[in-house]
Amino acid sequence: MPESPRQLTLPQLLEVRERFEMGDGLFREITGIEVSRIFAYRRGKLKERPGVGPEAVARINRCEEFLRLAIELTGNQDKALDWLYAESPTFGGRSPIDLTINDAAAEVVRGYISKLRAAVSSKPPTPAEAFPTRTSPVSEPAPPLARVPAPSRPAALRPSSKNAVPAEKSIQNTATSTNLPQPTCAPPSGVLPSHRIFRLKEPLAEIRAARPDLTLKRISEMMTERGYKQFASGSYMSRLANSYTWATWDEVVALADALGVSPRQLGSVYTPQ
Repeated sequence: MPESPRQLTLPQLLEVRERFEMGDGLFREITGIEVSRIFAYRRGKLKERPGVGPEAVARINRCEEFLRLAIELTGNQDKALDWLYAESPTFGGRSPIDLTINDAAAEVVRGYISKLRAAVSSKPPTPAEAFPTRTSPVSEPAPPLARVPAPSRPAALRPSSKNAVPAEKSIQNTATSTNLPQPTCAPPSGVLPSHRIFRLKEPLAEIRAARPDLTLKRISEMMTERGYKQFASGSYMSRLANSYTWATWDEVVALADALGVSPRQLGSVYTPQ
């Protein structure tokens, strides 16, 4: 990717948000600005034009680089986006978009893609082997690559070292702690509270449509107050809202309590075992 300075207009920033299907939290984490500030400025309610710094521009460049490379190898933008957001053991439990945090971390993804390019000429890997997504389990992890510094966020907020693809039914809830309240509502039959199988996109969208005050940032704050520290990460609520990661029953119950709805209303869309 070119390293020369790049100026981004507000329409271009919104286009990036749309193309990468970013929720408000992830957009804020990558660009450093709130989407609401952009719209407020365009409506004339904010005098100072929101802008992004060079570090944010560089991260956007890396996001675009990874998406382009993934599309070249998968031939499909939807599969490429799934891979971009899928947490993988290849990257220490992080997703490729996590590794856009700096160029040193990005080199791990570039190296992995280079290995895939070399493998394609001899024996093309299957989609599950090369580009694990939220709907296909990972069979065998790729050979470990050089370790790089983890993104600058508290260790407790980083993804688990296990694959967090929703099809992996055995992943444990990162919020599990003796300090957290125990769910007061039993999960559906055959489902354990720690199974990450609840897809919140549609029911959450319906609830938010009726309540404009429920921004992703506000929901993250309410969940963090309840002890679910992974929600303090700007991207976590965004991933749940876009189904790039799925929720556990523990999270469903806590979120339902925060929103004042029935857990069954939020957890009605799930994959049975």
